[in-house]
Amino acid sequence: MLAGNERKPKPIYFVNITGNFITPTLQFNYPKLDFKYLWEKGIPSMPIANDLTIKNTSPLITTIGLKIDPPFSCPIEKIVLEKDACDTVKIEFDPGMKQDRVSDHINGKMTISHDGHPHKDTVLLQGEVCFPNL
Repeated sequence: MLAGNERKPKPIYFVNITGNFITPTLQFNYPKLDFKYLWEKGIPSMPIANDLTIKNTSPLITTIGLKIDPPFSCPIEKIVLEKDACDTVKIEFDPGMKQDRVSDHINGKMTISHDGHPHKDTVLLQGEVCFPNL
């Protein structure tokens, strides 16, 4: 800070700031969701749904964003969770996206990001599509 006609700044205050940084923590009823579809002739494929419960176990409120890999989907993109609060989201797997009639395991994930914090959580997703020998 300059005072009067001085040309060189002189420190007036020295400040030492400390803080505790809290990493948001979430708890899930399932760390991995599995989906299985068995093809049947003449029956159209329908999405398969599982519920995922997300609980905020950190001492602060958190706003989370949900991003999911296709053929998995989630109708909700953002959730606000108070301390110790939980919410349930429906995760769907669409076996109809597999058009080649070849059995397969499809791996995906749901990435959960926290607004204002770089920490990310992940829930693994696995879909199994079974086509019996035709």
